[in-house]
Amino acid sequence: MRNWILVFTWVFLFGFAFSALAEVNLNGYVELDERVALEDSGNISWNRATLGLKTKAELAEQIAGYGELKLRTLDSPIITQGSDLPERDKVSPLEIELREAYLDVYTFPLKNTDLRVGKQRIAWGTADKLNPTDNLNPYDFTDLLKFGEKIPTNALKLTTYLGDTTLTSVVVPVFTPSVTPVTYNTSLAGYLTKLVPAGLTLTMVESGVVLPESKVSNSMYALKLARNILGYDMSLSYFNGYDSVPNVANMTLTMVSTTQVTGLIIQNYPKIQVIGYDLAGSFRGIGLWAEFAFFKPDNVISEIVTPQGTLTSEVGNYTKYTLGFDYTFDNGLYINSQFMHGFFDERGENLTNLLMAGIEKKIMDDKVKLALMWAGELELKQTKKLIGNLFGPQIVFYPADATEIELGAFSIDGEAGSKLETLETLDQVYLKFKYSF
Repeated sequence: MRNWILVFTWVFLFGFAFSALAEVNLNGYVELDERVALEDSGNISWNRATLGLKTKAELAEQIAGYGELKLRTLDSPIITQGSDLPERDKVSPLEIELREAYLDVYTFPLKNTDLRVGKQRIAWGTADKLNPTDNLNPYDFTDLLKFGEKIPTNALKLTTYLGDTTLTSVVVPVFTPSVTPVTYNTSLAGYLTKLVPAGLTLTMVESGVVLPESKVSNSMYALKLARNILGYDMSLSYFNGYDSVPNVANMTLTMVSTTQVTGLIIQNYPKIQVIGYDLAGSFRGIGLWAEFAFFKPDNVISEIVTPQGTLTSEVGNYTKYTLGFDYTFDNGLYINSQFMHGFFDERGENLTNLLMAGIEKKIMDDKVKLALMWAGELELKQTKKLIGNLFGPQIVFYPADATEIELGAFSIDGEAGSKLETLETLDQVYLKFKYSF
């Protein structure tokens, strides 16, 4: 019942309360998303209907409000015992997400500044989803199809206009961790299992997480200077906060008998500073972008304790970057390619190299779009070869205005120890219907 009260309150406040005082725009979408896992002999891995609502209200000449709400049905009933059957929330589970809710105050506190406060997505960087300088919002790794998705968080953002230069200042009062992939815990447990000495059996694994305390001293902040130079948009940024991806601080195997061990995994979120630079522009019709981020971690230590001894490692400074281009030919064929050094969840020296490429073409009077996406994982230090592939064919139909029907698939394969190997179980075929209003 509380969920429906939240929905009603949100619609009332944004849709009606300001209608007498301001211009209110309401739009959104309806989406059905069905997926079948290829690794599980036809198991339906995703069965969701989503209603997305977005509203913006111009409350006064200097004030505007924005809100976005998502209502999603979950994949299947959450029923584990007979007493769950009368519970509607378990028979037909529903998830409600207040994605964004913020207030814009223009020319405040100075004439050349704009203030935005509330839950918001603050996107930094010029690359296509692979943004090492984008560290203010945590990742949402729930959905493979929404690669690089971020979670909006409560923040204060002040934008100052200094002639042709823009200075953006951000404060995030409370840390929010990333949502890890469905394969994450399995991968951790698998790694711990490999540490078990021969002749011993791992009987139990416990885990713990240490979050930064919600204190003023732990608030995160960032600055960014941006301007256009010689036709290229450029920015220089600084971030001081916490890495939203967990660090495995300790793995411990403890002997409980002559043949058995138990495991303990402790994770934390390292303090980091990031200096970033990015640019985007075009040359002879070719879109170009580059993004670099220098990471300075603070006391990031990982410790592995086994009956055979203790191994301790510390992460030093490291750099991530993304380079890319896109181009549209005269016949409408679109190509896009990026090279990324350093995956989202990585830190230290041994960073993944990923080469991505995509191609799209609309046909039949733009009623159908054919697309193919490929990602290859490269080992460039020793073997200098391709060690993993991801293929994503896709066909999209546009039967009417604002309507999409999308059919696609993902096939992932990687050598032992590669990043893509951890995603091999996510091979799938999907079908999506979406109508926007």
